[in-house]
Amino acid sequence: MKQYVEEVKKEFVSMCWCFAKVKEGESFDELFDEAERRYYKLLERAMRDYELKHWIKHDLSEGFEHIALKMIVAEALAKELGAKSRSQVLDMLKSRRIEAEHEIETGKRRADLYVGEKQLYVEVETFYGTRDPIADKLDYEGPSGELGTLRKYVGIKDAKVRVVIHSLHMLLYLKGLLMLRRIYRNNYN
Repeated sequence: MKQYVEEVKKEFVSMCWCFAKVKEGESFDELFDEAERRYYKLLERAMRDYELKHWIKHDLSEGFEHIALKMIVAEALAKELGAKSRSQVLDMLKSRRIEAEHEIETGKRRADLYVGEKQLYVEVETFYGTRDPIADKLDYEGPSGELGTLRKYVGIKDAKVRVVIHSLHMLLYLKGLLMLRRIYRNNYN
């Protein structure tokens, strides 16, 4: 039974850090510390993949974690579309089957990633440096017309939007995220 409890603890901690596997540690502090280290190593490894990075456009204001996650998500999208090898992943990016920094409205709005054949827009959000991520980042509509992550898709017919959020942030803001999902589904389809 003790072994089972230890495995459950490790799996829980792994889920909190975007499934970064943990192997060692007895206390939650030790397990969370290892998972965090493994998570950032995964991001660093992604950032050193210059061949993949070449095909993932990014804005200079984007942070390290945002760019690395965008690269990881782009690769996952390619696999979802059927890529079985690295060369197939790269081909999907080269051919713009998966496009980074896709312009939604010329010069005004962009999607982090876009899969045209599915009309799927993907946004990567880290929530760092945001007072209230739900109101100030996802659902924002400013006095000068600035739009938050989800607001910029209102009015785009048949758009499917996925928002990729760090697991810990998702847990912290779950109630607000579910409420926002309901609002958008009920009011904007």
